Amino acid sequence: MYYINHKDRISKLPEEIIHHILSFLLIKDATQTSVLSKTWKSVCSSYKIVQSLHFDETLFASELPLSAQSAGQDQEIKDKFMNFVNNRLLTINQQHTPVLELTSNLVVNNADFSHVDRLMNLVRQTKVEELCIFVQTKDFSWYSEIRENACYDFPYLEILVSSKWLQSLTVRGCRLSSTVGNYVVGMYSSLKQLWLSHVLVSNEETISNLAISCPLIELLEFECCTFGMGTLTLSIFHKLKKAYVEGFQYGEIGEVDIRECVNLESFSCTTHLELLFNSDGGSNIRDLRLVDHPLVYGDLTADFPLLEKAKLVIEDIRVDWFKAANYHLRKLEIEFDPRKIYVDCPNLRYFKYRGSGCKKVFIDCPNLRELLYEGDQVPSLLKLNLPTHKCLVKLHFCLSCDLDTSWFIRFKVFMEHIAGQKIYLSIGFDSRFDPWIQSRIQVEFELNEFGARIRPSQQNNVHLKVARQNHLTKQTSAAFVDGLVWSTYPTTLTILGYCTGIIEYLCKKLASKGRDGCCEQFCNKFWWHNIEDFDATSGNKDMKENLASMVMMHNNSTEKSCFTFKWRFDLH
Repeated sequence: MYYINHKDRISKLPEEIIHHILSFLLIKDATQTSVLSKTWKSVCSSYKIVQSLHFDETLFASELPLSAQSAGQDQEIKDKFMNFVNNRLLTINQQHTPVLELTSNLVVNNADFSHVDRLMNLVRQTKVEELCIFVQTKDFSWYSEIRENACYDFPYLEILVSSKWLQSLTVRGCRLSSTVGNYVVGMYSSLKQLWLSHVLVSNEETISNLAISCPLIELLEFECCTFGMGTLTLSIFHKLKKAYVEGFQYGEIGEVDIRECVNLESFSCTTHLELLFNSDGGSNIRDLRLVDHPLVYGDLTADFPLLEKAKLVIEDIRVDWFKAANYHLRKLEIEFDPRKIYVDCPNLRYFKYRGSGCKKVFIDCPNLRELLYEGDQVPSLLKLNLPTHKCLVKLHFCLSCDLDTSWFIRFKVFMEHIAGQKIYLSIGFDSRFDPWIQSRIQVEFELNEFGARIRPSQQNNVHLKVARQNHLTKQTSAAFVDGLVWSTYPTTLTILGYCTGIIEYLCKKLASKGRDGCCEQFCNKFWWHNIEDFDATSGNKDMKENLASMVMMHNNSTEKSCFTFKWRFDLH
């Protein structure tokens, strides 16, 4: 009985019967059976699946001899191209050969779409799983509105309902009209994924007919489309899981309605459209991306309780506070200007903030692995509950601000707050927030304001990476290094970018160590007296015994320069 129950009877069937069985599967699934055994590999090879067909009229013309591309022969080239396409598709249809992916890029002159119609008739007869249609007209532009009288009226309903195999459809540069024929009644498409790029959507009836004819759609994307209605309602696609509205949308559209989209799990809108949603529409969203959007969330996770990944980019809007608190959020990016930020997400792994004017930051994320902070200043209040010292945490600070003693004091307070944890800290300074910042940065540092007892911690695990986008003078380089070292006592200090002055100052002080009378105990006057030992490298080259050449090596190489410190601790 064991032998009978576990015997592979399907593999013993005649090859033509196995082919018949494979014909009922999706083409992707049919091709995957080739990995089962040598027998199935042979069966799949004889089944003759075409993986990809790419008909590009522009490419076809460019590959012809120059003599065939002379002026006045456009129609002849087009005829040759269409004959090639017709013969290829007719052969495939006659042999009943399935096609996994079919891409067609057609060029139309003088609004003559007759050859496009002929191709569509052949496509309807082809067993294809992924279809991409791009029709380039004379007035087509990637950066402008699609005009109704200048684009091809794509027979989307005929294409969709005539195929029981079509799973994915991409349409570019066409128009979807609301015309419906009687042949559509009671017929439904197998389509699950639809990408519309630079497409004219005539009116609400067009979208409604699409939803009725394609009840299985799970993914829907609109990229730089032109709409003949004011509201794009997505709830009519009842099985919709992923929806994307990308790029600038033209026409009358002013809002996107995701209310009642109970199955929606991923939503992205990167254009200035109003978003209509309610508790039903957002309750199941796991992935949210809103860029250049007027909607501001105070409590993000209250509206989207199951959110796992979010990115919010809002221009020229300042709010009092922003909060995110749930157990599901893993990745969070915000780019606007709240004065206070509260992030209480125990499972958050990555957090990025970019903005200006933020005064207070509270982050309670015991599983955080990377924090990227891009602002115009160090917050006056920064409280972090980060992982234990056994975990690796990367903190990246990219700041554009005046550097003075108060900056280093605030930074020292921050470092004391996370003392004992293994921190990889990256600091960069550039002019992205203020184009004039490079000309007005002045670094000032007064040691006395830090107090008399500044000493490294025995649990020092700070790995500091510094990058500057502008040069520093010798004086400001010295003040900058002094401030960072007194603030952090880094285990490693890695220098990137235009930091020649910093390298030169470090090499000078490390070379003088041991010759200027190092203290036997903690020194609160010269930080380099507190170094027990150090290593210096440029790329993979050891420069400890050749510090004089390290500056030139740094200037002539793209490799980073790194200093590793072993500090002397005053146990008493």
